[in-house]
Amino acid sequence: MARNDKKILYHYTDFQALDGILRSAQLRVNNVLRMNDSAEMRHFMDRLCAAVAQRLEEDGDREGAGQVRQRFREELKKEYSAFAACFSFHRDDAAQWERYGNRGRGVCIAFRREYLEKMATGALSLQMVFYRNDMAGHPMVEEFCRLLKEGADLSGEEVRRAMCEAWACSVSYKHPSFRSEYEMRLVVSPFEKGDFDIRPCYHVTKERIKKYYPLDLRAMCAEIQIGMEELVAELIAYLMEPTDLLPGEAQAMMAGLMLDTKNFTMRTGGRTFEAAAMLRRAGGDTGEVRKLFQTNLSDAVAKYGIIQAAKPYRQDIAIAAVDNTVGRVTAAQAADELLNIAGISASFVLYPDGERVIVSARSIGSVNVQVIVEALGGGGNAAAAGAQIPDRTVEEVRRELTAVLDSYFDSGKEAPKEP
Repeated sequence: MARNDKKILYHYTDFQALDGILRSAQLRVNNVLRMNDSAEMRHFMDRLCAAVAQRLEEDGDREGAGQVRQRFREELKKEYSAFAACFSFHRDDAAQWERYGNRGRGVCIAFRREYLEKMATGALSLQMVFYRNDMAGHPMVEEFCRLLKEGADLSGEEVRRAMCEAWACSVSYKHPSFRSEYEMRLVVSPFEKGDFDIRPCYHVTKERIKKYYPLDLRAMCAEIQIGMEELVAELIAYLMEPTDLLPGEAQAMMAGLMLDTKNFTMRTGGRTFEAAAMLRRAGGDTGEVRKLFQTNLSDAVAKYGIIQAAKPYRQDIAIAAVDNTVGRVTAAQAADELLNIAGISASFVLYPDGERVIVSARSIGSVNVQVIVEALGGGGNAAAAGAQIPDRTVEEVRRELTAVLDSYFDSGKEAPKEP
């Protein structure tokens, strides 16, 4: 299948799910049999069987085609369930709002595809939805034909694994009449749950009990060394009035907006302030939100202790290397605060944490801290990055950092422009 290079995936849902994503940093993967008729998974397997058998018959292997049909008949006696979260490539699409966005009164959450792909490891996979009735072009046809031409035993382990892969692909099959949805799915394989250490939860209503798995987005972001604000690119509301939001919900969303934009000073656009205005009318109060971000006296003292330890480097770089362990939030706040000093365009805070050294980096100029921190084994983006460096002292990491900075400036690299 042709590669699709679109960078944003849109998840249409209701405000209850949005609350879970913002408040708990959880994305639900639901039972596919609740989203699609279970017949679609079985229809996929049936059409796959027909395509493989037809290919074998065209190659003159009628006996092999008959054996394949019998093997698939046995396989279709089994019952599998899988779990998935659905995304569309369509932004602000009327059909998606009607079907999945609470009939136009929900929300659309834009996720950056590259990060979802990095998160999709182990039992998780990010799959394009296949909409064709004719399976001749599906990669699994080639896989089965290859195995049979190599003499694989239809009851053997290789074919069994191929069957498991086919069932996993069936999770991302839909009838061609749904082609306009243009979907990808984040799928939990029904066969690799040993690598999926998440307890199921249950949503109980008067009509039914719905099983789902809550993916911990915060932990998954930490695993690939990004923040939640980098994963979520945009929130889109459709036909929503301020009265549709409770004041507490508006307050929580305003807090997230202020946090992600550093009080509306970074990564902002016209839609940022439109969203802020709507949240303000719904009861979000920036003054009350600022109280949520207040720290206690000991954390404030620790933060300004880090700032006091900062030394200038190459005129516009501030490096604060401390020998005592501090909280990650405190270190990040200190790195942000250092950018308020006139002439400073990038800051680095280094501190020990057990057997490793933590680096928190920030930038407001042309200095790309992602490139610099990646050289130390970390990651992030041009404006905010971090690293965890094992088996080093703070002084050793500080020397490595200055060497990387020298190389960076001597090579004349600049931060990439925002899209």
